[in-house]
Amino acid sequence: MKYSRSAEKEAEMAAIPAGDYTYASGRFPSAKRLVAGLPPPRTPAHQEVAAAAAPSSTPSAPTGAFQRINGSTFSMEYPSGWKTYGGQSSNMLTLAPENGIVRSQGGSGGIGYGAVLSYYRPRHNNDLLNGTWELLQQLQEVNPNLRAAVQPRNVTIAGTSGMVVGLTGPSPYGGTERNLLLTLARPQGLFYMIFIAPENQHNKLQPAFERMANSIRFR
Repeated sequence: MKYSRSAEKEAEMAAIPAGDYTYASGRFPSAKRLVAGLPPPRTPAHQEVAAAAAPSSTPSAPTGAFQRINGSTFSMEYPSGWKTYGGQSSNMLTLAPENGIVRSQGGSGGIGYGAVLSYYRPRHNNDLLNGTWELLQQLQEVNPNLRAAVQPRNVTIAGTSGMVVGLTGPSPYGGTERNLLLTLARPQGLFYMIFIAPENQHNKLQPAFERMANSIRFR
């Protein structure tokens, strides 16, 4: 998924706790900010990752232990050794292994392997299906090559009704990536997590993604 350097300031703003993100508020939707730019503030760790050259190969699927991250409204397990961007008190996070964030020769970059999490305030808060498609349309406005590849299916996680939609798009490693968009209806809005992996790594990463999703707990 692509991001641009010009969106860094908006990405930092996106790390603020969820509030009123309706169109009437005049704020750019948090979903657009997520895809347009990485959420981390300008920390040394972020500079180190952003400056790295594009890796010659994708990261290996996680095989070790998991650890728990505590956000301001949720907690979740994720693979040990993955880095977090956005701050653990933030409602907007990126989780990725070493080389999971790729910089191209042209200076643009994106997350090619990992997960991004945030909240989105749809026009119809109580309509999970329409809210999910509205979010997807916002993502496609920023990344027109993103496509829904699988019909949504209903899930229940941490006692919360949700949906999972399979997506495809170009990978920053080259070729195609397969993503999973998970949405959960919450009082703050639509909580969502996008799992991202190159197509040839998707099946290997699937168990880690499932563990991450099933470990979500809301406060």
